[in-house]
Amino acid sequence: MSYNDIGSITLSLPWLCYFGLVALFQFAIRALMCFLRTMEIVCQPSINKEGTSRREVDTGLGRNFWKNFRADFLSSHPSELIRDYWHPSIIGFLELAIYPLLIATSNWYAIGGWIAVKTAIGWRGWDTNRTSYNRFLIGNGLVVSAALLLAIFVIHHPGIQPK
Repeated sequence: MSYNDIGSITLSLPWLCYFGLVALFQFAIRALMCFLRTMEIVCQPSINKEGTSRREVDTGLGRNFWKNFRADFLSSHPSELIRDYWHPSIIGFLELAIYPLLIATSNWYAIGGWIAVKTAIGWRGWDTNRTSYNRFLIGNGLVVSAALLLAIFVIHHPGIQPK
């Protein structure tokens, strides 16, 4: 048994490299999720002087967009409602570190159960904002997809011999 073994699971690279890959994937996922949330913030509906709803859209990816993106990504946005203090990214990092191990051991129920718990907790908030629900789905899909990639390319499955 080498230092890369956990029970019947063997990593094809050192643990430090594994967690580095997990961090890299999570960093990319955070960037994409912040991009989507910034699009929502910048394109939020507002009420004009006549009292009718209209959209104020920042044309293209201008200065205002990237300023908001940077503030969102760094969790330093002036609005307390937008700052997340990296909590979703920390949870995503832990999921992305654990999911490949669960996938390699065919523990799909644990992944499904965790996603079900996360869904049940946020259920009521999505009645008012469908966009945040869509971002939730995209984020979970990206984490599970990245975990599948890690499980396929990083974890050596017993009984499967490389050619």
